[in-house]
Amino acid sequence: MKHSLFCLALSTFVLLGAAHAQQPKPAEPAQDLSSVATEDLIAKLQDESNIAIVEEGVFMPVDYEPDLFRRIMGYVLRPVPVISPVMRELVRRGTASLPMLIDHLTDARPTQLIEQRAIARWFGNEYDPRDRGSDKLTPGVGGPWSSSGALNERQFEHYNLKVGDLCYVAVEQIVNRHLNLVRGQPTACEVVNSPVVTPALAGAVKADWSALTPAEHQRSLEHDGALQKLLFYYPEAGIAMALRRIRGTLYDYTAVRRFMNRNFFTPEANEASIEKKIAKFRKENGELAYRGFESDLISMKNSKYDKSQNAEHQKALVNQLLSRLFPDVDPLHPPDLGLAEFSGDSITLEGVGNFPSADIDHAVYNLLKQVAAMPLPDTSLDSDEDKFERWQYKLTRFELACRCVWRLTPPEGRETLLHSYQEMRLKYPEPKSDPKAVAAFDVHFNKFLQELLAKLAPK
Repeated sequence: MKHSLFCLALSTFVLLGAAHAQQPKPAEPAQDLSSVATEDLIAKLQDESNIAIVEEGVFMPVDYEPDLFRRIMGYVLRPVPVISPVMRELVRRGTASLPMLIDHLTDARPTQLIEQRAIARWFGNEYDPRDRGSDKLTPGVGGPWSSSGALNERQFEHYNLKVGDLCYVAVEQIVNRHLNLVRGQPTACEVVNSPVVTPALAGAVKADWSALTPAEHQRSLEHDGALQKLLFYYPEAGIAMALRRIRGTLYDYTAVRRFMNRNFFTPEANEASIEKKIAKFRKENGELAYRGFESDLISMKNSKYDKSQNAEHQKALVNQLLSRLFPDVDPLHPPDLGLAEFSGDSITLEGVGNFPSADIDHAVYNLLKQVAAMPLPDTSLDSDEDKFERWQYKLTRFELACRCVWRLTPPEGRETLLHSYQEMRLKYPEPKSDPKAVAAFDVHFNKFLQELLAKLAPK
């Protein structure tokens, strides 16, 4: 498949030609700062002036590009961020720069960055600990996104970010924790979690991450499932994780979610009432879905961020069911169930996009085959709830197919691919209110997937 040429014939709607090649490598810094000492790089942070440097969602050493699904669906796309070469280099160094970054967390030298995008702001001590399975927090810090972490020191003016604040952002990138330097708070407010203003944050980072070895860093990223960072820092381990995810047996996660929503997330749910329903769910949906239910329980057990009214009741129920149904499972070190959720975001093909691997290409192709083989949803169901769930099923199928094809298409062919999909959607619209139109779209999209598979088959 590597370096082969293919032409994607899109049945009756369009023809797409593209050359398959390896994906581009992670982008190099605009300036070559690899020989600059870490201490000198940190000193250069005083000159930073682009406030986008503190935004979440982009791993700085790797170029960001919105995927095909988001572009097709017309989502509001964030502008491609301009990453500071200095920050990019500090993050690129990983554990090599981490000790000095931690030493400078309380560095009060001002930068050129003025945070003034909100009508009001206050300092907080919100912190995401290294051990997410523990309820214990370092004294002086609160949990992530927790209102209890607010120091109620409201400011109505601006805040001049310090060198230590940017070091905090770099640490966040390396260790894969939500160390939210600046976080939005509805409505039009901000929480500023500054290690310079709130030294307890710097102390917590130091206690958690000082003397982190590359081996410990790798294990931590593996435990987090941080695929993109694992691929960047430890490519062999990252490729292995990507293959485990992509090669997993695809199951319909929407069936698990429907069951949980209808039977679990209710105040009256209890172990006795739900156990019979679980047995029925297992019989009707099979062992794959039952293993998916196990995975969902483990995720809920490990989540620390549910602040809903029913959270304590659900937490107790999760513990009871895990102990009774899966007594040999350690939720903090869960088994690899060999599953790939039928969920658009679960198989993180976005995280793999900029890393070349023929093995990943083959695995993605086989995943696309699984997606194409999944049955078309039944559009004749009567209830509005079922129709909506089937709509979600189809949308997820479409999303996964888009992400697979995006991975298998070289950058120079992606604009043509985007245009082809848009043409198909225009020619075969899918209004929810017209069952015949929905069925027509299903048939043509399924035909598209089958022809695509034939053109993409490894040579």
